[in-house]
Amino acid sequence: MVVTIINGSPRKNGATGKILKEMAKYLESKGDVELNYVDLSEYNMRFCKGCTACFRTGECIIKEDGLEALSHLISRSDGLVIGSPTYESNVHGQVKTMMDRGHFVVEQLLTGKYCFAVSTYENAQGRGVLKVLNRLFSYSGGIIAGNLLAKVIFNKDPFSIKGLRQELDEKMKKYYNTMKMKKQKSVVGKIFSWMILNFGFKPMVTKHVDRYEGVMKKWAAMGIVRETKLVNNHLT
Repeated sequence: MVVTIINGSPRKNGATGKILKEMAKYLESKGDVELNYVDLSEYNMRFCKGCTACFRTGECIIKEDGLEALSHLISRSDGLVIGSPTYESNVHGQVKTMMDRGHFVVEQLLTGKYCFAVSTYENAQGRGVLKVLNRLFSYSGGIIAGNLLAKVIFNKDPFSIKGLRQELDEKMKKYYNTMKMKKQKSVVGKIFSWMILNFGFKPMVTKHVDRYEGVMKKWAAMGIVRETKLVNNHLT
């Protein structure tokens, strides 16, 4: 199993980073997990230009900052963990830039991947961050397999909080076993994903075929559709 953990904090060793590193340590201890740990703070990110080239080609035209390579790494992973501190009641800006540049949603990049969200906060809206991350997971076809919310005073060790380490241990066991057993989405989750794809994206893609050629090829490669050719202006 391949799991990619992404630390969305600008502080590598802040509360978010400490939690994610413990998660990485647990997964690596299992012996059958190939782990990729990524600090977004190491990337000199450029913003999405809105050119829609990724829809046509399946690739972002901006290569030099490494975010497209990160998107490929995620696509090859079985599991994805994203952690973010709470900034202005939302994810940190570099997490949002990664989301914009990763062409996750229309491409359905996270189809079949086991996703886990981590949010740290001091005052309020930590749950809002979980909501943003889980919406990314579910709208991109992912399987939501866990969440962790930690209220942490700035610069304080998150594991000084009573019960947090035990909670993390329990949730990591569940996350690992979910991947190991290849558990599928719930019936509700499957219906939601089917509706997003068939009522949200397929009509748009088939209406503008030339604009979304890259998306159709990715769908075919992931088995979302049987083939990329159009029959009576509809994907089959």
